[in-house]
Amino acid sequence: MRTKAGGAARTAAATVVFGARTAAPALVSIVALSACGANFEAQTNQIYQPADGANNKDSDVYVMGTLVAADGGHGVVVTRLINSTQEPDALVGVTATDDEGNEIAVKPLSKPLELEPAGALQLADGAQVGLEADELGGLVTLTFTFEKAQAVTLEAPVVPNTGDYVDVEIPGADSSAEPTEEASTE
Repeated sequence: MRTKAGGAARTAAATVVFGARTAAPALVSIVALSACGANFEAQTNQIYQPADGANNKDSDVYVMGTLVAADGGHGVVVTRLINSTQEPDALVGVTATDDEGNEIAVKPLSKPLELEPAGALQLADGAQVGLEADELGGLVTLTFTFEKAQAVTLEAPVVPNTGDYVDVEIPGADSSAEPTEEASTE
């Protein structure tokens, strides 16, 4: 016969074994489910870019939110250049090709555009980098060349000079889109 003490000990041991048998699969399930999103391809590790433009951080000068606002064959590069170093730098040139590899005429910079240490420069201000082609559309491959930093090449979308980009000044563009004042004859 079993004694009460022995029976209680066996019941406690059986409970521990039963608890371990049920806890082990639960623990394995939790680990397996949490591992589903813990790899290099997990959605939470992917870059999310809600803006219209393209970004590149491969150089000491970050090229952010890059796009071309266009009206027909005339366009302006809209981008923000961010100097991530503590040394001054300068944008010395920009080249462009269309999605078929054809060269696009770029309005040359009159002088290098200075980038302050840890500073930013918005290129759309004053239409600093203008483009001209028979027709601009799709994607444009832009290469930004700097005095010190490594050159940056990226594919920028071409967007119409409407909506958010209606105020971007595009030299040489069709002026019929601009409002005109009509003289009153009354």
